[in-house]
Amino acid sequence: MSLSLYRIGPDEHHLIQGGEVVGNLAREEGKSSWRVSLLEEAGTIRQRLFRSFDAALEWLGLPAVSEPV
Repeated sequence: MSLSLYRIGPDEHHLIQGGEVVGNLAREEGKSSWRVSLLEEAGTIRQRLFRSFDAALEWLGLPAVSEPV
């Protein structure tokens, strides 16, 4: 099942899969980097930091031209 973005603020997006929020993509406060947080099956949260929005999208398997809803 594929992920989609839903904008919840100027620098924050929910990651939606199957109609449920499964993560978050947000700019680090005061920085140009972006943090991806994903909820895993065991209920743990996996986080990864990226230098750019496009790099985060690529890692998530989303096209760099993705326009959040």
